Amino acid sequence: MVLLRRLLGCAVTPFRSNHYFYHKRIVKNKFLIEIRRNRSSTMPDMSVGIIIIGDEILKGHVSEANSGFLCKELYSLGIKIGKISVIQDSVAEIANEIRTMKSSNYSYILTTGGVGPTHDDVTYEGVAKAFNTELMLNSQMMDYYKSYCGNVTGDMDKNPQLRIANIPVGSEIVIIPTGNEEPFKSWNGYPIVKVSNVIVLPGIPELMRLCFKEVKKLYFNDILRELHHRNLFFDCNEIIILSALNKAVDVFKESVVFGSYPVLSSKFYQTRVTLESKDEMEVMKAEEFLRSSLPEQCIVDPVLATAGEDVYDLANNTNDLQFATVLKASIKVVEEAFASHKPESLFINFNGGKDCTALLHVVAAVWMKTFNTLPKIRAVHFKSNDPFPELEEFIETTIKRYNVPVSHNRVPIREGLGDLLAENPELVAGFLGTRRSDPHGGSMQYNMMTDAGWPKLLRINPLLEWTYKNVWTFLKDLKVPYCILYDQGYTSIGNKSNTFPNPKLSFIDSDGVKKFHPAYTLDDESAERAGRA
Repeated sequence: MVLLRRLLGCAVTPFRSNHYFYHKRIVKNKFLIEIRRNRSSTMPDMSVGIIIIGDEILKGHVSEANSGFLCKELYSLGIKIGKISVIQDSVAEIANEIRTMKSSNYSYILTTGGVGPTHDDVTYEGVAKAFNTELMLNSQMMDYYKSYCGNVTGDMDKNPQLRIANIPVGSEIVIIPTGNEEPFKSWNGYPIVKVSNVIVLPGIPELMRLCFKEVKKLYFNDILRELHHRNLFFDCNEIIILSALNKAVDVFKESVVFGSYPVLSSKFYQTRVTLESKDEMEVMKAEEFLRSSLPEQCIVDPVLATAGEDVYDLANNTNDLQFATVLKASIKVVEEAFASHKPESLFINFNGGKDCTALLHVVAAVWMKTFNTLPKIRAVHFKSNDPFPELEEFIETTIKRYNVPVSHNRVPIREGLGDLLAENPELVAGFLGTRRSDPHGGSMQYNMMTDAGWPKLLRINPLLEWTYKNVWTFLKDLKVPYCILYDQGYTSIGNKSNTFPNPKLSFIDSDGVKKFHPAYTLDDESAERAGRA
């Protein structure tokens, strides 16, 4: 990707990548709070206005998909959305709406749609009119768009396709890298035009999302502020919690913003309440205040409440094509298992490790999607002779969270499995968290009978093609709680006698004390088992 260093008549901003943000996970009263931090969290609040442009949207010919994505992305950065407008392909309307939003002093205005070479692509003209400037046929933009325009010269009356390179005078152009994914693999990036605080994005949802991912790095990450937020789910009508909710709103009116939403489409909860604040402790206090005012049986664990929706949504909407492929394959393997076997003939092996934790969540999600009930599949724990107390505690907590029956069997696993099948002859198949990179995982298949000399059982390996990174992407993106040992530098957990923090994650802090970074920060996947003796 070759960045444009200068353009005739306009400024150029090069693509930068010196941004970062990370997640800190805090578990309080078994509820997860996601905290997003950035080095510039003390910057002032930012607000954004969004203008969706397109006659096809107002006529119902196309479903509008961009505003929801942008709101979700910006909200995750702690940025307020002040207004969303959907307007037609009209130069006057575009100009007027931009002027209206500018009068509201939004930090940025994002437009989507109306960018192209056809007669109704008038966004550039509307932006120019809003700033009382002219359009200019830019030779550098023409060079960029040769694949669309061809090697043409002259005016737009003779070559109307050139209007795609006709941009407002004074524009700033950013060439967005489009990566190696189809259908953009053959593209030499994509140009984004920015005039003052107005950023012009394409209307095609797939391309808009790709562009915004990079625009976010350029213009939004550096002003990211802390935003602490929490979702609570209740298996009762919104009216039932109204009194307690109103009290909480009144007590925390200066520090926490509440939202309440009745849900008709879920079998698992009826009401969702959101809490958000700049102050982490205030969110935690508000959550505890609200929970203490309601019967415990009304509260649905947030990890499980939306699992059936979230796992499928992640598979369909992640920008990581490789991860999407393996996640969809995992879902299909589990779906086929439920279609081929009676639920009571299946079990899931759960040892509390990261892979089994991801596996349990995938299986639970597919169960909820398939049977429209909370998961009832049996869990089996082959307990080691020298377990970590933290791991045992996590196993018990997780089993309660997913409300699945569990049986604890002895090791060695071969003998324990024999005992399990002798006591439960109805069991014919088990879900395992085996990945290709595991010892003996290289020859495994998604569905494979046990080896000779072992009790007869079909092994189902939904996560077989997942990488170490995939596991952590899944757990972090869906906020699935995991064993605390992983935050202490353990990357692969066995027994206490043979498992240590991964030396690849060690560092010396400012006090000269040796410490370890969390497991999800490990870049060298080949070193996953470096802490195992």
